[in-house]
Amino acid sequence: MDLENKKLRPSIKPNSKFENDGYTLEKAKDFKRAFRGLGTDEYRLIKLLSEHSNSQLQDISKKYSEEYNNDLTDDLKDELMGSFEDLCVSLLTPRRLWDAQYTKKALQNIGTNEVWLTEIICARTAEEMEDLKTAYAEIHETPLEYMIKSDTSGPNQKLMLGLLEGKRSQSNEVNEAEAEEDAKALYDNGEGTNSDKNEEVFINILVSKSWCQLRATFNQFEHIAEMTIERSLDNQFSGDICTAFKTIVAYARDPLTYWAERLHSTLCGKDEDDESFFRLLIQHSETDLDSIKDIYDEIYEKRLIEDIKSEFSGCVRKLLVRITDPTSSVRDN
Repeated sequence: MDLENKKLRPSIKPNSKFENDGYTLEKAKDFKRAFRGLGTDEYRLIKLLSEHSNSQLQDISKKYSEEYNNDLTDDLKDELMGSFEDLCVSLLTPRRLWDAQYTKKALQNIGTNEVWLTEIICARTAEEMEDLKTAYAEIHETPLEYMIKSDTSGPNQKLMLGLLEGKRSQSNEVNEAEAEEDAKALYDNGEGTNSDKNEEVFINILVSKSWCQLRATFNQFEHIAEMTIERSLDNQFSGDICTAFKTIVAYARDPLTYWAERLHSTLCGKDEDDESFFRLLIQHSETDLDSIKDIYDEIYEKRLIEDIKSEFSGCVRKLLVRITDPTSSVRDN
């Protein structure tokens, strides 16, 4: 399967009515209406946040500030609480700043969230990586490279800094001779050596080769070593570096399957964690969540929305369902 050229489908798409005259002002007023009276109109908020792209929400938020001399995010925080507040604020936060905030959280909890950090940075192009580094420096006033050097060490630090350089090839062409050469290098510096393994060889290959080239390399490795690259990594490495290596390998194998498995694991599996699930769902809502849903349904023989409804309740459930399927009825979820 040509994974790089596969057409990806988001769940949340730009609202086609957005260019109409007066639309942003009307939606800004809709947000204000949600805050009026006793209590908050959560249904109105859910609809507004799930029927616009993040970029469109920024324009609505700007119009809200101009009209009411208040910050929309601050008003959301004043009106809401708990996980529902977290979700609403996340959807309203400019995506590049939201990425930077979660990168900071991953670094603060590197012992438990090394997967977060690897996921956030491993799939980015060089341009996207530069954007993340710029956003991080803007809001935290510290270069991301410095924080990674401060909060990680050893091979894991080298891997993260290597990913941060954003030097992965974007080519969709596979060089089989190069794949065989790289596979042999992985074997000779790991399974095939009686001396100390050389992590730098693994790091250099995993951070620089294109995804299709890595898949070819893993296939060649299996012929040489008579075992999968995953099993070999388990044999040779442990802890954070093993987890990070295997995250990259799993993503390279099939990104959509990787994300479907991660959604399931954080929603109702061995890594169950609401914040991780929220992050993944929002992260993919405007890129490929609709495509991931199809894979999820195939693997688990149960719709993602059904699992969301089983795990959550109230407004949190309604908003998560709408992120997953913006065409669904807010009141019926």
